[in-house]
Amino acid sequence: MADEVLNVSIHDDKYTVIQDDQGRLRALRYGEEWRDCCGDNLVYWLAVEVQELRERVASLEGHDRRGGEE
Repeated sequence: MADEVLNVSIHDDKYTVIQDDQGRLRALRYGEEWRDCCGDNLVYWLAVEVQELRERVASLEGHDRRGGEE
């Protein structure tokens, strides 16, 4: 089985977008296979954006806890 490169869940885990290390993109709904999103750049880039923003927020929250400026 391929490793996951991208794994983003939204709407209280109702929807999950997964990209594996082979580039295959798929969507789950309630944890069950839902859609093959291969070639759907909109879905891909939205998931990438969500992942990057979540990482940025987590980084900023960690910085604040260490005594950084708020």
